[in-house]
Amino acid sequence: MSSSIYVVAAMCGCWRRESGVNPGIWESLIPCAWNYKYEYKHKGGYGLGQWTNVGTSDGRLWKLHTWVTNNGYGDGNGDGQLAYLTVENWWNGNYNGSGDHPKTHGTYGSLSAFLNSDSTNIADLVWDFLANWEGVPGDHYQERLNYANNFLSYLQAHAGEAGSWTTGNRYISVAQMQNNVLAIYNTLGNGAAPPEPPEQDTHAITVITSGRGSASASKSYAKQGETINLTATADDGAEFEKWNVLYGDISIVNNSFTMPNTNVSIEAIFSGAYELGNYPLWLFYQWRRIRERNLHK
Repeated sequence: MSSSIYVVAAMCGCWRRESGVNPGIWESLIPCAWNYKYEYKHKGGYGLGQWTNVGTSDGRLWKLHTWVTNNGYGDGNGDGQLAYLTVENWWNGNYNGSGDHPKTHGTYGSLSAFLNSDSTNIADLVWDFLANWEGVPGDHYQERLNYANNFLSYLQAHAGEAGSWTTGNRYISVAQMQNNVLAIYNTLGNGAAPPEPPEQDTHAITVITSGRGSASASKSYAKQGETINLTATADDGAEFEKWNVLYGDISIVNNSFTMPNTNVSIEAIFSGAYELGNYPLWLFYQWRRIRERNLHK
């Protein structure tokens, strides 16, 4: 598989509207059961593409959760979701060049065909992915297209650089979104195969951040008994405060811990909120959600 920067940008432009290109986020930040039947009440979507169980309790969200956990990934693991993306190969197909949706010019027939498209028409690619993968042709199309063009410009300048995942049930900064887009391109672009499932008997290590900074673990997967080292780097003007263990029976001492026989999820807490102009980013998202609800009344 070899996805171009145009295809990745189009896909991520749609995903920014859905998840902020964050594999660990729940819709409206409200965690739900994996078998929650989606009711269009601003909750129940999860992950990069906000997978949901529309009309059933064992739909796309349940299948995502089942597949990534059965294959050794954590639920909020971006590599796991990209691997599942190609396994699921979801593609509606009803809008492939149909007369009702003339902007949908691609006749891909499957997601894999879309991911290998050689089209450079970002406007058509966004429309095609929105209509056939997300299944909502035209929904906030211009906003998604604007995001896609921004990501395209970023990839044109930075493709080939290393990307690192930021995940967790929170809103992330634009810089973190861009790093996630790079991680997606590095997996799907340049002929790269989807990531292989981790080695048998290993467990996932997920590190998320709260506040202004970045954090990582020395390994993404490890066997019981291995020593895992943690690194936290505060942004300018911020300070690292502490590690918070979200899941896993571990004790962090001197920025390291011993891997248990389960997955581990850790939060690095930094001082300060992300800024957007003179306002915290979370306040901007709150304002946008309120504005959209008022527009749809």
